[in-house]
Amino acid sequence: VSRAAFASKAHQWRFAHSIVTLFRSELTDLAGRKGTTHYCEFPNKDQPRAYVYDERGREMQDSRGNYLRCVEMPTSIIAGKQRKYERSVAVNVEDHTIELRFWKGTLHPMGVLGTAATTDALMQYTRNMKFAQVKAVPTWADFGAWCDDNLDDQQHEHIRWLCDARGVPFRPSKGATMAPNNQTESESN
Repeated sequence: VSRAAFASKAHQWRFAHSIVTLFRSELTDLAGRKGTTHYCEFPNKDQPRAYVYDERGREMQDSRGNYLRCVEMPTSIIAGKQRKYERSVAVNVEDHTIELRFWKGTLHPMGVLGTAATTDALMQYTRNMKFAQVKAVPTWADFGAWCDDNLDDQQHEHIRWLCDARGVPFRPSKGATMAPNNQTESESN
């Protein structure tokens, strides 16, 4: 996603926070990956992976010679509180883009549309969100209710199709009719 598509740095922060914190469980299931992979890991405070570098780009060590590691948080990178160390993370913050590496590739047209619709909906959802709303820890059901009220039927249906195909509960839209046709992505690829 181009960083120019966001209203502000605060919008980028809310978007990244919604992915790695608020809706991490649902998005992990929606991503379509089985298990974790080394090239798109979500931040894990118990397993810091990224090496810490000094201003010259050298790996830093503690007094016993152990290399220092930290948890790379996209929200901290966006806020300017942390340098970017790795690209093998679920939300990879680059100079001009925010790369969502957690999505599993698919050739199924509805899977592609569902992924794009979900990403766009998260951008719209977080665009005007107030900090008090972030602190209130919205749920996936809150996001679904927002989708009902704010997305057009087609975008909502693409998200619902992806959720149905990958077993993630999602609020049905008013008058929803499109179903995954009892065909999974793996059956059509």
